[in-house]
Amino acid sequence: MRFMDVKNYLFKCFYFNFEKYMIKFLFSLLIIFSFYGCNKTKNKLLFSGYVYSPNEQKKLQDITVELQGQLIESGTFNSNFQTLQKVITQEDGFYYIENENVRAGEFRILAYSDNYITAKTEIKSDEVIVGEEFQYSFNLYPKAYLKIYVKNVIPADSTDEISINIDHNSQGCNICYNIQNRIFSGDNVNDTLLCLIYGNQMVKITYTTNTASGISQYSYNKYCPAFATTEFWISY
Repeated sequence: MRFMDVKNYLFKCFYFNFEKYMIKFLFSLLIIFSFYGCNKTKNKLLFSGYVYSPNEQKKLQDITVELQGQLIESGTFNSNFQTLQKVITQEDGFYYIENENVRAGEFRILAYSDNYITAKTEIKSDEVIVGEEFQYSFNLYPKAYLKIYVKNVIPADSTDEISINIDHNSQGCNICYNIQNRIFSGDNVNDTLLCLIYGNQMVKITYTTNTASGISQYSYNKYCPAFATTEFWISY
């Protein structure tokens, strides 16, 4: 056998064995890391999901997501929710919470930011399996304000009356201001209503006046952009 043939043969053998052992080595590392990763979280409470703004049609970054719990400590149950951990959503709106296992009656997850209306969900402890991700995604709505100025500019007498209704789509918001059949009476009405609502929506404003000139009804649609205060004047 020529020298070059022997050299090539030895090189192929070495390369083949090196490649074979490298594959085994990398496979072993993969198993070790997978085992380590599983063991790292098998005794943890895991929560994950996304935060999305339907009215802006986008996932939200830099939103605070907070995990709370009604803790059971030394055999005593505390009905108050205590903060366990806070995280910030990533660019794609994703959040991930990895917390030490604790005994709790219930858990609560909140998503909030200064310009958005806080969203939350409460979770029974038996719904959370240690070591497995509990997935929950939030719809978060931007804040907007509608400021309505109401003034009787042509007063007749103390029997003057106006009834105002505001219709907006802010379902599930327990701090939003719903105006239904708000009545002002008298000849010196000069008031202001401030309504917190979900931003980026059309609001319907209807009102009925009952004065010396008779009964009149009015209806207007007003767009309220997110993160802004929209003004509307009612003069009668």
